[in-house]
Amino acid sequence: MLRIPIELRYRGKVIQVLALLHTGFETDVPVIALPPHVARELGIEVSGVREYVAVGRLYGVVLVGNDLVTVVVKKGSEVRSYDAYVVVVPGEEDVIPSYELIRRLGLVVDFLHEDWWFAT
Repeated sequence: MLRIPIELRYRGKVIQVLALLHTGFETDVPVIALPPHVARELGIEVSGVREYVAVGRLYGVVLVGNDLVTVVVKKGSEVRSYDAYVVVVPGEEDVIPSYELIRRLGLVVDFLHEDWWFAT
């Protein structure tokens, strides 16, 4: 796992956070999972609740936001951004982008050397 600095933008609010990158968060669309305190800081309102079952029979509930948040990643002089759906995960402390969001941002992650860069 690797944490990188990102910026979250939502309705005129901008916050800097660390995002935890890993390949275990699979989605069909770009999604960013937020802890409740980060969602509150951005002013994100929850519009629904979804239950899920994960590997190992882990059950949980996520709160679904009703808008998109813009995720901005910077490295050196290069900046990339992408709009993502939001899930708010009770009990979670990390901001976690889905693998699909990582892919659409063009991030290449080297977990062995704890490094990342933008794909060309």
